[in-house]
Amino acid sequence: MGLFSIIAWLVIVTLIGGVIATIKNAANQNIKGLQSIDERLKRIEEEIKKR
Repeated sequence: MGLFSIIAWLVIVTLIGGVIATIKNAANQNIKGLQSIDERLKRIEEEIKKR
């Protein structure tokens, strides 16, 4: 029982770690996406000002 509970605990910790890593990666990609959208909007504003 002791060994089984240790293995189960390790599996749970590994799964939680994987979920956290996935969320962090998704958040980083979203931030990069928002930054690129912001850059595009700035370029569009500059083009409008030139005209």
